[in-house]
Amino acid sequence: MIVTLPEGQAHTGTGLFLPWAVLLFVLTIAAVRTTAALLAAFLSTTVTISVLTVGQFLQSDTLIRVGGGFGFLTAALGLYGAFAGLVNGTWGRHLISDPHLPRPRQTA
Repeated sequence: MIVTLPEGQAHTGTGLFLPWAVLLFVLTIAAVRTTAALLAAFLSTTVTISVLTVGQFLQSDTLIRVGGGFGFLTAALGLYGAFAGLVNGTWGRHLISDPHLPRPRQTA
């Protein structure tokens, strides 16, 4: 059974990606103690989904285009992070820059 929305309500169904934006925000916070590329990819993904969600609810072509631009940035950051992780892991040293973010000092 295929459920369809009336043409005038399709933007509301698409705009219901807001829970994914909240989940991505939580994952972005968790990525703060990883690498710069992973944190940048999660941050960019969170912004992408948030802007696209608001753009769908408001039916704003401008916001949807801006969200699409962030989507391309997300893809580029993800590819860079995957490339850096693969090359650095394969060669056993840092050939591609992907610095680990500083961790807070542990006090005993």
